[in-house]
Order: sequence, then C-alpha cells, then structure tokens
Amino acid sequence: MRPPTAVGPSEFDHGWAPDDAVRVMDSTIEPVRRTQERIHRRRRVVFGELPEREREAIVDETFEIWSEHVVGNTRAEFREHRLFDDTRLHLFYGVSGELAAFLNFTVDPIPVSGRRLLVVSCAVMSRLHYRAMVPLATALTQEILRTRLTFARHELAYNAVASSPISFGTLTRFTPEYYPHVDGRVAPAYILDALTEVAHRRDLVIDDHDPWILRSDAVIRHPDRIRASRTMQNPDRFIRWFLDRAPNWDTGELLMMWIPLTFGNVCAGLMNLVRRRPIG
Repeated sequence: MRPPTAVGPSEFDHGWAPDDAVRVMDSTIEPVRRTQERIHRRRRVVFGELPEREREAIVDETFEIWSEHVVGNTRAEFREHRLFDDTRLHLFYGVSGELAAFLNFTVDPIPVSGRRLLVVSCAVMSRLHYRAMVPLATALTQEILRTRLTFARHELAYNAVASSPISFGTLTRFTPEYYPHVDGRVAPAYILDALTEVAHRRDLVIDDHDPWILRSDAVIRHPDRIRASRTMQNPDRFIRWFLDRAPNWDTGELLMMWIPLTFGNVCAGLMNLVRRRPIG
C-alpha cells in the first residue's frame, strides 16, 4: 500500500485537468495565450529508475512548477504523495533547457467486488508562459493507450479530481462516460466502493453528505485568474453544474471523478479532442 496521498488542485489525480494547469489549457485566457512559448523537447522516465541525485533535481524542478499553481504542500509532501518508484514522468523543456511542464502517471490495482480493476492517477502542470496543451495531451493519451493495451483484460479507470470549474468542463466536454454526470446518470455501485477504497488508501477527507466531494489543504494559488477567464464569464451548463456541486472550489472543495478507460470511451474522447467539440 502506498503512503497516504494528499490531493490538491490539478489532478487528472487532478487529472485532464487535474490542476490549475488547466488554466494553461484554457485558450480563453488572453494574457497567457499571447506570451506562450513552444515546447522544444520531451523526455519520458520512470522515477524509481533514476539515480538519487537526478531524482532530487527532478523533484526540485517539478515542485517549483507545482508551486506556481498550488499552495498548501511542502516539497516533502509533494514528493511523497506524487512521485513513486513506478511513476512514469513526462518532462517537457523549453529552448533554454528550462523544465516547462510535466506529467506524472501512476497506475494502482484497486480490488473491489471481485473485479480486476486498475486505477490511473496523474497530475499535469505547465509554466504559464509555455504552449504545452498539445504535448501534454499527447503524452497523457500515449500513457493511457499503452496501459490499456498492456492490461487488455483488466478494467481501467481514471480517478480524476476536478479542482476548478474549468478542469471539470475540460474533462466532461471530451469524455462521453464519466461520473458524476451532469445529466444525472447513476454510477454503478462498484464505482462508489472503489472510491471508498481510494479515499482510504490516500487518507482523503470525504464530505459526509456527498461521496464525490472531498476537502484538501492544497488549493489553487490564483483562483481569481480562473474567475476572470472568458470561460467563467460565459459559463455553459458544465460550468454551472460544477459550481452548484462544489461552490467552494476556490478554498479546497474538490470534485472526485471516475472516467472508465474502455476502448470505446478512450476512442470517443480522442475523436472529440480532435474535433474540439463539446459533448452533450
């Protein structure tokens, strides 16, 4: 069993969009879009296979990016909760060699109801002055497909945590099947059992009245920037639904999500991503 995992903004742990990094993915924020630089190169590593000195350097660099978006975690907490020996890291660099963005991707078996269930968690983060959405989305897609093909006989799901209305909207626009669903689709009982197990393993604080809501000490550093985006100024039904469910998102009220990574759901998500068309 892994050590307890604190959950904070930006989890695709935030998840897609696990993070305030979703702000970088939100092209409606004009000041960010105008100043973004391109990613120059990408590197994929398994964290536990690196020499200790290199691991510590990566922790420093990734935590620096994390801290641009999130407040409430120490460096030690960040490493303990997000970087495991089997974590697959995608590191993205600018022309100057600066670490511009990262994706950490971890898969855990969650035994529940006799099912062969694997649960994906990940975080996606980028410095604000880089155009990182496409490289990050490509890396995440590659990891999901690699895992889906490797464990073809297992049930695979992505346990995302939406830390803001925009992160929730990003996920729900491109994914046909997810829970909780804006149309009120009822989640199968085993999913709620799995969420209970995830919460136990990660020492999460779940709301007594809503099993999909959790509280975190790690919060978005600049919620005002999200509120000022065009997306928030002209909210669609996805944004409005999230605000009704998690009105205190800016003070650490997060929404757990469950996205089945079936071949059908993954392919539909990819098609909608290419088309850039919202679902629903």
